Amino acid sequence: MEHIRKTKIQKMEMIMSRLPLDICRRSVTTEFRVRWQDVSRGIRNARMPMTTASIARVICKCVAKNLPEEEFDYILGRLHLKLVAVQKRVWHVITLKEPLSDGPVDPAELQDSVLQALEQVRNGRNISAEVHSLQHGELVFISAQVTSDSRSSAALYLATPPGMPVALTSSVRSGKLMKACVRGLGYASFEDAKLHGYDIPSLLRIHGGSKENVDYMPQLPEYCPVPVITKSGIDYTNRAYIENYVNTVLGPNPPVLTELRVNTSMRFFDQTILNKSMKLEMKLHSEDVAKTLKAWAIQGVISPTSKFFNVFNMLKSNKIDNFNEHQTCEEELASNYNDDSD
Repeated sequence: MEHIRKTKIQKMEMIMSRLPLDICRRSVTTEFRVRWQDVSRGIRNARMPMTTASIARVICKCVAKNLPEEEFDYILGRLHLKLVAVQKRVWHVITLKEPLSDGPVDPAELQDSVLQALEQVRNGRNISAEVHSLQHGELVFISAQVTSDSRSSAALYLATPPGMPVALTSSVRSGKLMKACVRGLGYASFEDAKLHGYDIPSLLRIHGGSKENVDYMPQLPEYCPVPVITKSGIDYTNRAYIENYVNTVLGPNPPVLTELRVNTSMRFFDQTILNKSMKLEMKLHSEDVAKTLKAWAIQGVISPTSKFFNVFNMLKSNKIDNFNEHQTCEEELASNYNDDSD
């Protein structure tokens, strides 16, 4: 028992040391109910620098070790969830469907609602569920995990804007754990939006599940290249026109995506040599997909009217199957819908 407690204290110290300084300082008063003046005095007396590692050492040495077991586990779970909320990780967007009630679940009741849904999945088996939730900015973050005597499942993390039928999850392949969490959010089912990335606000903007104006990015304007007057003269290469056109398509503050995956199939260029279809897959990894596509369009690698730009406003997915550059967006969406229904 002593060894388990010591391991948990070490884990808490590690989590706190990895938190941003402002969040770590706020946690001292909100989670441990300790005055910041007392903690800072302890750090100065120990002649340590004012860092998160120093705060974590003082808290774990003087406060955390004296907490009751249940309260300690509760605080540890919330600190871990705070770290999840601020650290860089891949989030997958899911669309929540079939609401179970007329109104959304109260954010203050989400933790109990998810825990109750997990208890129903247990079906009397010797399995315990652990759920934590916290409000961070405009999102509610939830962590869920089930454990038994022999093993424990990987923790599932979700983030959702309250009252909106959309959520971001750390994994879309968590089976019963995911279904139980979705029911706890107040919905009977969910659908993978095939949209993932690191930047949560950008993902919500693309999906249309944020409180911001979802029409931040205009529809594709007509492409009609003409000479443009620049500071150095008249540009007849259409380079300046293409740059302005792409800027109009993407908008002043395009969402940040780091990956674009496209699958397609096409006939071999000389069917007398090979009369078969080839499956092609392209994976684009970039710090900012929008900037990369813009540079490609200016350099002539892709057309300014390429459907790659529709990822941000019409297709709303960075995983495109059965891609056809000459197919309209409506046909593309219908094709993807039919493939999903099959």
